[in-house]
This record gives sequence, structure tokens and C-alpha cells, in this order.
Amino acid sequence: MDQTAAPPEIDGACAPLDIAQDALRKLRGDAKLRVTSEVDDGAGIFTTQRGMLRNKKGPYRLMCRYEVAAGSGKKDLVIAYVWHDGTRYVVDSDIEVWPDD
Repeated sequence: MDQTAAPPEIDGACAPLDIAQDALRKLRGDAKLRVTSEVDDGAGIFTTQRGMLRNKKGPYRLMCRYEVAAGSGKKDLVIAYVWHDGTRYVVDSDIEVWPDD
């Protein structure tokens, strides 16, 4: 962040599909869930918004959007917050799931 608390004006790399898929399978409890694509071509958006509570600000995080197909065949858009700890990508458990209309 700069002195005005503005987010960095850079792109951040989202977790690759296979890593996101493994994490989302665990978080959703669906071993057959498939991540079919990353909506923003692998680039995430830095944001302070948190889950469904849009009036609650948090630290800047990298928001990534993935299209997924559940084991049942239902398709959804998953918004995940991703970071890298220096050795691996970590997908925060604070995810949003929206129906893919």
C-alpha cells in the first residue's frame, strides 16, 4: 500500500487451476469438484472486501475468480482469496460461491 492506503497497482498471480482445485475440493467437501477455468486469465484483483460482509473491510488480499463444476454437475463461480507464503499458494477458507447463470 502507498501512504494513501491505496492498493498496489500491480497484477497478482492467482493459484494455478490444479492448486485451486485441490484447495477448493477440501474447502467444499467435494472430492469430484473440478476447476474448469480462471475468470481473469490468471490475474487477481487486490481488494479489502471480505465475503458477504461488504461493509466490513479487511487487509488487502488477492481476489481470484474460478469457474467450477461440482461433483453433481452444478456449475458455480467461486471467489477465493489467495496468497503465497514464499513456498506455496494458500487459498483462504473465506470463499464465496455464486451460481453460474
